[in-house]
Amino acid sequence: MSTRATYNINGTSFYIHYDGYQEGAAHYFVNMINAFHKPVNEENQIYRTANGGYAEAFLRGNNVASFTSSHEEHTDTEFRYTLNGDNLTVCIRKSWDSDQWKVEKWDLAEFINKYNTWSDDRAINLQLSSYSEKKTLHTTNSIQYVIEDKKRTKKLWESKGHDTGSNYKNLLKELNLILKQVTDILRKAA
Repeated sequence: MSTRATYNINGTSFYIHYDGYQEGAAHYFVNMINAFHKPVNEENQIYRTANGGYAEAFLRGNNVASFTSSHEEHTDTEFRYTLNGDNLTVCIRKSWDSDQWKVEKWDLAEFINKYNTWSDDRAINLQLSSYSEKKTLHTTNSIQYVIEDKKRTKKLWESKGHDTGSNYKNLLKELNLILKQVTDILRKAA
């Protein structure tokens, strides 16, 4: 049986005909985050955050999603997910013969980590730069793109003899910062 759901991602709405329950939605959100951070050049694994934000990444990461005008266009859905930034509102239909909805508020990372049972991919908030306190939402898979890119840059700079300047030192600080955070998060999760 299909569990239909609509997803409003920062103002853009999508419909998916099946797996709309929380575990399925968590998987769709993991796909979105991974698509957002996917390397622009798969062959060389060149890292760059994708253009278009989460809405575009949701569509790229979930080929079963289709555009829709709003949650209300689909009256037969059991779940409605609204994502603004990293804040997720989940509406669950109380019964088939009613228009009453149970409303839950979530941080996206917490929702994913509670309900993603389809893979071992966890959502993590990381500080990627020693210059900024701002945190970026990643998954344990997508952060690998960033780590590999920084390692590749480090190796390239070393091969060209650029391993004494301040840019190189900052790159090492950022790589160590990311590795420490990932290690700490994974240790706590175990």
